Amino acid sequence: MNRKVLTEKFLATIDSKYDGIIVRDLKGNFEKYIYSENLTDKEIALYLISLSKTLESKILVNLALEYATFLDIRPDEIEEAQEIPGINGMLNTYHKFRHFIDISDKEASKEYGAVGLRMGILGKSKMPQSHFELIFIAISILNSCEKCVLAHEQHAVQVGVQRTKIHDIVRLTGILKGLIEISKN
Repeated sequence: MNRKVLTEKFLATIDSKYDGIIVRDLKGNFEKYIYSENLTDKEIALYLISLSKTLESKILVNLALEYATFLDIRPDEIEEAQEIPGINGMLNTYHKFRHFIDISDKEASKEYGAVGLRMGILGKSKMPQSHFELIFIAISILNSCEKCVLAHEQHAVQVGVQRTKIHDIVRLTGILKGLIEISKN
Protein backbone atom coordinates (compact mmCIF):
# COMPACT_ATOMS: atom_id res chain seq x y z
CA MET A 1 0.00 0.00 0.00
CA ASN A 2 1.42 3.38 -0.96
CA ARG A 3 0.22 6.86 0.05
CA LYS A 4 -2.13 6.96 -2.94
CA VAL A 5 -3.91 3.75 -1.90
CA LEU A 6 -3.98 4.87 1.74
CA THR A 7 -5.53 8.19 0.69
CA GLU A 8 -8.14 6.57 -1.56
CA LYS A 9 -9.15 4.03 1.09
CA PHE A 10 -9.43 6.66 3.82
CA LEU A 11 -11.35 9.21 1.76
CA ALA A 12 -13.75 6.47 0.62
CA THR A 13 -14.78 6.06 4.28
CA ILE A 14 -15.89 9.68 4.67
CA ASP A 15 -19.65 9.63 4.80
CA SER A 16 -21.02 10.41 1.35
CA LYS A 17 -24.17 12.01 2.77
CA TYR A 18 -22.01 15.11 3.15
CA ASP A 19 -20.72 16.30 -0.17
CA GLY A 20 -20.80 20.07 0.17
CA ILE A 21 -18.00 22.53 -0.30
CA ILE A 22 -16.65 21.93 3.22
CA VAL A 23 -16.15 18.20 2.65
CA ARG A 24 -14.67 18.83 -0.79
CA ASP A 25 -12.25 21.35 0.72
CA LEU A 26 -11.24 18.98 3.51
CA LYS A 27 -10.71 16.09 1.09
CA GLY A 28 -8.75 18.30 -1.31
CA ASN A 29 -6.60 19.61 1.52
CA PHE A 30 -5.97 16.07 2.75
CA GLU A 31 -4.86 14.97 -0.71
CA LYS A 32 -2.54 17.97 -0.93
CA TYR A 33 -0.77 17.50 2.41
CA ILE A 34 -0.71 13.70 2.64
CA TYR A 35 1.54 13.81 -0.43
CA SER A 36 3.82 16.50 1.01
CA GLU A 37 7.39 16.04 -0.14
CA ASN A 38 8.45 17.37 3.26
CA LEU A 39 7.15 14.22 4.98
CA THR A 40 8.60 10.73 4.59
CA ASP A 41 6.46 7.62 4.31
CA LYS A 42 7.63 6.49 7.75
CA GLU A 43 6.79 9.86 9.33
CA ILE A 44 3.32 9.74 7.77
CA ALA A 45 2.68 6.17 8.93
CA LEU A 46 3.77 6.70 12.55
CA TYR A 47 2.01 10.06 12.72
CA LEU A 48 -1.25 8.58 11.36
CA ILE A 49 -1.14 5.74 13.88
CA SER A 50 -0.82 8.13 16.82
CA LEU A 51 -3.17 10.77 15.51
CA SER A 52 -5.92 8.33 14.56
CA LYS A 53 -5.74 6.83 18.07
CA THR A 54 -6.02 10.32 19.56
CA LEU A 55 -8.98 11.15 17.31
CA GLU A 56 -10.54 7.72 18.01
CA SER A 57 -10.83 6.76 14.35
CA LYS A 58 -10.69 2.95 14.19
CA ILE A 59 -10.84 3.05 10.41
CA LEU A 60 -7.79 5.29 10.14
CA VAL A 61 -5.93 3.33 12.86
CA ASN A 62 -6.37 0.14 10.82
CA LEU A 63 -5.32 1.82 7.56
CA ALA A 64 -2.28 3.40 9.24
CA LEU A 65 -1.24 0.05 10.75
CA GLU A 66 -1.61 -1.61 7.36
CA TYR A 67 0.49 1.16 5.80
CA ALA A 68 3.19 0.86 8.50
CA THR A 69 3.34 -2.91 8.01
CA PHE A 70 3.63 -2.45 4.24
CA LEU A 71 6.54 -0.05 4.83
CA ASP A 72 8.20 -2.66 7.08
CA ILE A 73 8.40 -0.30 10.04
CA ARG A 74 9.77 -2.02 13.12
CA PRO A 75 7.09 -3.43 15.46
CA ASP A 76 8.53 -1.58 18.47
CA GLU A 77 8.13 1.74 16.63
CA ILE A 78 4.56 0.86 15.67
CA GLU A 79 3.77 -0.09 19.27
CA GLU A 80 5.27 3.16 20.51
CA ALA A 81 3.18 5.15 18.01
CA GLN A 82 0.07 3.44 19.40
CA GLU A 83 1.06 4.25 23.00
CA ILE A 84 2.13 7.88 22.52
CA PRO A 85 -1.44 9.26 22.76
CA GLY A 86 -1.67 7.88 26.31
CA ILE A 87 1.47 9.52 27.69
CA ASN A 88 0.85 12.65 25.66
CA GLY A 89 -2.70 12.91 26.99
CA MET A 90 -1.45 12.60 30.56
CA LEU A 91 1.25 15.22 30.09
CA ASN A 92 -0.96 17.63 28.12
CA THR A 93 -3.62 17.49 30.83
CA TYR A 94 -1.13 18.09 33.62
CA HIS A 95 0.78 20.86 31.85
CA LYS A 96 -2.43 22.70 30.93
CA PHE A 97 -3.24 22.80 34.65
CA ARG A 98 0.23 24.11 35.52
CA HIS A 99 0.06 26.70 32.73
CA PHE A 100 -3.28 28.01 34.01
CA ILE A 101 -1.89 28.23 37.55
CA ASP A 102 1.26 30.01 36.33
CA ILE A 103 -0.88 32.62 34.60
CA SER A 104 -2.96 33.36 37.69
CA ASP A 105 -0.44 32.86 40.50
CA LYS A 106 3.28 32.30 39.95
CA GLU A 107 3.81 31.61 43.67
CA ALA A 108 1.22 28.82 43.74
CA SER A 109 3.11 27.03 41.00
CA LYS A 110 6.19 26.84 43.25
CA GLU A 111 4.12 25.13 45.94
CA TYR A 112 3.12 22.39 43.52
CA GLY A 113 6.77 21.54 42.95
CA ALA A 114 8.02 18.88 40.55
CA VAL A 115 5.71 17.20 38.05
CA GLY A 116 6.15 13.82 39.76
CA LEU A 117 4.88 11.76 36.81
CA ARG A 118 6.81 8.96 35.13
CA MET A 119 7.63 9.84 31.55
CA GLY A 120 10.73 7.85 30.63
CA ILE A 121 9.72 7.73 26.99
CA LEU A 122 10.72 11.38 26.58
CA GLY A 123 14.38 10.40 26.63
CA LYS A 124 14.22 6.88 25.25
CA SER A 125 12.04 6.86 22.17
CA LYS A 126 12.36 3.85 19.86
CA MET A 127 11.53 5.93 16.80
CA PRO A 128 13.74 8.76 15.55
CA GLN A 129 13.49 11.82 17.80
CA SER A 130 12.33 13.98 14.90
CA HIS A 131 9.33 11.67 14.27
CA PHE A 132 8.55 11.58 17.98
CA GLU A 133 8.53 15.38 18.25
CA LEU A 134 6.27 15.79 15.21
CA ILE A 135 3.75 13.40 16.76
CA PHE A 136 3.91 15.18 20.12
CA ILE A 137 3.33 18.55 18.43
CA ALA A 138 0.27 17.22 16.58
CA ILE A 139 -1.33 15.60 19.62
CA SER A 140 -0.54 18.59 21.84
CA ILE A 141 -2.32 20.82 19.31
CA LEU A 142 -5.38 18.57 19.44
CA ASN A 143 -5.26 18.56 23.25
CA SER A 144 -4.85 22.38 23.32
CA CYS A 145 -1.71 22.34 25.46
CA GLU A 146 0.10 25.56 24.64
CA LYS A 147 3.09 24.80 26.86
CA CYS A 148 3.61 21.37 25.25
CA VAL A 149 3.20 22.67 21.69
CA LEU A 150 5.81 25.35 22.29
CA ALA A 151 8.26 22.98 24.01
CA HIS A 152 7.99 20.24 21.37
CA GLU A 153 8.17 22.69 18.46
CA GLN A 154 11.36 24.14 19.92
CA HIS A 155 12.82 20.68 20.53
CA ALA A 156 11.87 19.52 17.03
CA VAL A 157 13.76 22.45 15.53
CA GLN A 158 16.73 21.72 17.82
CA VAL A 159 16.94 18.12 16.53
CA GLY A 160 16.89 19.34 12.93
CA VAL A 161 13.23 19.29 11.88
CA GLN A 162 12.50 22.00 9.33
CA ARG A 163 9.60 24.31 10.11
CA THR A 164 8.09 23.52 6.69
CA LYS A 165 7.73 19.91 7.88
CA ILE A 166 6.19 21.02 11.18
CA HIS A 167 3.80 23.29 9.28
CA ASP A 168 2.66 20.42 7.03
CA ILE A 169 2.07 18.16 10.05
CA VAL A 170 0.03 20.86 11.77
CA ARG A 171 -2.03 21.44 8.62
CA LEU A 172 -2.61 17.71 8.25
CA THR A 173 -3.64 17.52 11.91
CA GLY A 174 -6.34 20.15 11.42
CA ILE A 175 -7.53 18.54 8.20
CA LEU A 176 -7.79 15.09 9.79
CA LYS A 177 -9.66 16.49 12.79
CA GLY A 178 -12.16 18.05 10.39
CA LEU A 179 -12.58 14.92 8.27
CA ILE A 180 -13.01 12.65 11.28
CA GLU A 181 -15.48 15.05 12.93
CA ILE A 182 -17.59 15.10 9.76
CA SER A 183 -17.56 11.32 9.48
CA LYS A 184 -18.91 10.80 13.03
CA ASN A 185 -22.56 9.81 13.26
